[in-house]
Amino acid sequence: MEVPAGQGKSRIAAGIAYLILLTSDVDVYMVYPNKGLKNRDEREQADLFTVLHKIRPDTKKRLHYVVGIGSVKKPGECVLIVDESDEVMFKNLRTFWNKINQDDRSVVCLTAAADDKYKGGVEEKALKTMGFKVYRNSRLVDLKPPQIH
Repeated sequence: MEVPAGQGKSRIAAGIAYLILLTSDVDVYMVYPNKGLKNRDEREQADLFTVLHKIRPDTKKRLHYVVGIGSVKKPGECVLIVDESDEVMFKNLRTFWNKINQDDRSVVCLTAAADDKYKGGVEEKALKTMGFKVYRNSRLVDLKPPQIH
């Protein structure tokens, strides 16, 4: 899902995680490109998840904040919620694919820029090859590179 910078990706991710943890028994991994974003979201979402942990104490062991897709170690069924997914994904596309391409994995990717916005660009091709559907939260389509005269 493409959501412009500052428009609530972290809140969307937290809401999705909350609902999954509340209504299922699967682990949820909140995946970040760096420690700064991970620490910020973990701190800002603490109150929300404290409430959830009181309702369902088992959720405390099923919610994981990690840096990088390689940090997802648990085999078996789980949900990965990837913030700034373009950065995580294109850091090592093969590792990303190997971590998500499992029958028992569900993946939600959030980013301000899902691809490079060029029709037929490398990022667009990679997303299509992996079978991702891109949902955009803006009206900008078919952006073209600037012309230099």
